[in-house]
Formats: sequence, structure tokens, C-alpha cells
Amino acid sequence: MQQPETPGGGLRLFSTRQHSVGRRFEYWRSLHQLIELDTPTRDGARNFNAELMQYIASNGAVFGVTRSDDTIARFARSEGEFVLLSIPVSGKVDMAYGKDKHYSLRAADTTGVVLVDGLSHLTTSVSNHYSHIYLTIDRNAALLALQGDEDRLARGVSLLAQGGLTEMLRSHLQEMAIRRRSLTAHEADVAVKVAGDLALGALAQGVVGHDSERGIPNSTLYEAACRFIRINIARMDLTAETIARGIGCSRSHLYRVFELQDETVGMAIRRYRFENAVSLLENASYPSIKQIAYESGYKSAAAFSRFFRDYTGLSPSDFQKSR
Repeated sequence: MQQPETPGGGLRLFSTRQHSVGRRFEYWRSLHQLIELDTPTRDGARNFNAELMQYIASNGAVFGVTRSDDTIARFARSEGEFVLLSIPVSGKVDMAYGKDKHYSLRAADTTGVVLVDGLSHLTTSVSNHYSHIYLTIDRNAALLALQGDEDRLARGVSLLAQGGLTEMLRSHLQEMAIRRRSLTAHEADVAVKVAGDLALGALAQGVVGHDSERGIPNSTLYEAACRFIRINIARMDLTAETIARGIGCSRSHLYRVFELQDETVGMAIRRYRFENAVSLLENASYPSIKQIAYESGYKSAAAFSRFFRDYTGLSPSDFQKSR
């Protein structure tokens, strides 16, 4: 979580690759002033890789999509008067808090929204190239939504109650993450403010505990896989192998999960690539077919055009003209 510095500034991209080896982790640590960050090993800090795409709204709410190498984070800094709402996309996070309380969460474990209190004495260890979508809001505002019930936040880690506004919040945050590259500064500011209001409404519905021992339903794995695909649609190495590794299941299990939906992994990737491309083609501010091809996971405009023509019978340019 970055200390907000430029409210209303729109999308900002932070990447450790812009810095020399040996200084990358210190740069990443400087972006997260509200928590204490370390790496599990000294070697892990030498060539640390991480990326953050972030919006800071004019009301102070912070939205981000981030992925990183293994880190250890400690909460409860005096400046940590925030609550974090998180939707895991890939990897695994192990949490230790309270008296001998431990909780492990893989990206495939939940379709819900995880709530973390910034003032809780919590240590998290992320691994397997962890990534998540997150929103931070003011802790006092969150307490008001919880009718001042500190005990609910004192759990350290919990889940927002399912259904209702929680489902709307989850869908809204995911759509923001998917469209993050095309949102203008004004659109981003509006979207983050809406997310903050939805978060307060969802908090008012209550929070619940978690059950790390339960089995993971196939429907949950399917949703986690589709979320991973949509968030990472620009990746050219998007395959069943990378998806399975990202959400923490075997490739054979992933195939079975998609078969139950009368779909293959490849069909889902192509469908979401097409949906992403159509969304960008309908966006008048997007500069070129080549850029849309890149944002949809294709190495060239020619490869993208062949794919698009197979789907629609039209070239991307002709499709744009028809809208």
C-alpha cells in the first residue's frame, strides 16, 4: 500500500525493472510506507521483480493491481489507519495474527473479498508470484460502517459477508482491474470513489470468519481461473500451465473444471481476448490496431487481425467503422 501522494492523478505504473539490480527492493519498499516490507532471503532482494498499477482518488481511496516476488509484510504501523480489501488473482499468502492464528489463502480459495485491518498485528508472507486487486479506505470510515464495532476489525483478517453489495464491489473492482489501461484520469477517479462507497455498504452488511479447511468447489476454481485470464489478458504466455500455476491447482484439475462448464481453457482464453479487443476497438481514444493487439495478448497486428476475422468475418478496422 503506497502512502497517497497525488490524489486524482489517474493511473500510475510502478515497476522495479526501471531500477538497477540491487536497488529494486528498496524502491519497492519506498512505495509501501504504511507497512513494513522484507524479503524472505537476502538473495530475494537483489533482483526483486514487482509491478504496481494504481489509482489514488481525490477522496483518498486507493485502488491497485499488483504482483511481486516473495515478500514478508508486517502491519500495525502507527500510520496504518486504513482497511485493505483484497481479491487474490494468483499465488499464495500465509497470514499470522493474534495468538497463534494462521490462515493460508491461495488465489483459488475464495470468490469473496478479504478484509485486513491496517492496525492489526499481522504478518503476511506472499509466494508463487502473488498478485491481487486491492482497495484501501479510511479506517475510521470503515468503523462507522461497522457501527463502531472494533471487535470486527480486531479479527485482523476476515471476509466481507457474501451477496448484496459485496458481490457488486467484487465485480466492480474486477472490471476496474480489467479496464485499468483504458480508463482516463476522470473515469478512474469516479470509479475508485464508487468502489469506496460500495466497500462501506458491504462493510455495513457485516464480516464473517474464514474456513481454511473447506474443500474448494469447482465453481470457485472456474471463477478464479476466469479472473486470472481476464486480469492477465495481455500476457502472450497465457496457457493452461500458467493459469493452473497462478491459481494453485494442477493442470489436469483445471482441464476437468473447464470441462464441467462445457468449455476448454483455450476457448475461454480466446473468448476473453475477443471481448477485450471489442471493448478497446469501441474506445475512440485507443491509438492503433497494433496497440489493441498487444493489449489483447497478440505479438503482431497481423496475428490479431486473423484471429478477429475468424471470430467476426470482419477485420478490426472494418469492425471499428461499423460501430
